[in-house]
Amino acid sequence: MERRVAIRNIAFVVGSVISLPSWANGLFRTTAYQPGTTLTAADNPLLTSIADTIIPATDTPGAKALGVPALIQKILADCYEKEVGESFAKGMSWVDDKAKADYGKTFAECATEQRLTILKQAQKEDPASDQAKFIRMAKELTILGFNSSEYVVTKINKYVMTPGHYYGDVPLNFDYTKAKPVKR
Repeated sequence: MERRVAIRNIAFVVGSVISLPSWANGLFRTTAYQPGTTLTAADNPLLTSIADTIIPATDTPGAKALGVPALIQKILADCYEKEVGESFAKGMSWVDDKAKADYGKTFAECATEQRLTILKQAQKEDPASDQAKFIRMAKELTILGFNSSEYVVTKINKYVMTPGHYYGDVPLNFDYTKAKPVKR
């Protein structure tokens, strides 16, 4: 009987070791773009400029420096339906087409004021339109990615994984003889 248990445990360990590299491959930033998604590698400069316009670099790093566009692509690929990703891609192409029509250059090549004007125009569209849905979603995902970044969490929000020190031998000043029972 023990031989069967040992063989089962060895098979489990070997299977785990074989499957670990393919499972862990999805954890790295280099795998953010996935070929099956609606966004392509050519959309990355446009997405980067949109995210950088929403949260630009000031005295703190902006969305571009914190890798927010890669996170947006990963979220669109893993967390949303394909239709939502296609709608997001349509909104991105509308932004780029609007920049070409108004200023004669791509959105990424426009000045910051021109970019802001285009994004504000998209926001003023009918709330049910693809442009308004796109800009709302782009803002939400950019803010989510920015606030979830390691820099913001550790440097700005001062997150400490284990706050304070644990003192296990602190004397309590409580008189148990005067305590009243809790009625339920």
